[in-house]
Amino acid sequence: MEREVLDYILSNLDEAMKIGVRGIAQKKYTSSTTVVRLSKKLGYDGFREMMYSFKNMLSPSTGQLPQIVADKIHFEYDPKQLIQFFEVLDRKGFICINGQGYSQLVGKYLQKKLLSSACTAIQQEYLEAE
Repeated sequence: MEREVLDYILSNLDEAMKIGVRGIAQKKYTSSTTVVRLSKKLGYDGFREMMYSFKNMLSPSTGQLPQIVADKIHFEYDPKQLIQFFEVLDRKGFICINGQGYSQLVGKYLQKKLLSSACTAIQQEYLEAE
């Protein structure tokens, strides 16, 4: 959803500045929290700062963000890292999982799935040393 919001903002920058957080959320059928969270994820203090930054950084010729900003956006997985992960699984190597907060639930689930696949999976608590 954040990716769709970002695409909408970049495609309609002037309109997005006019309609604000709530307007963008309505257009993309999501909550205003999603729009604000996107700005935080990209390293801005808030929506307005993100919008003014985009307005100043967009290349007039291409309408694209500079690479330094595009590098901050992590919506896709790197296939090379997935291949490395599956190689470790094939070798039956050790997998260490660390999840904090709500991610700890996902970590426990992943650990149990890996253990059932005969892999050695260890879940670390956030206070344990790496």
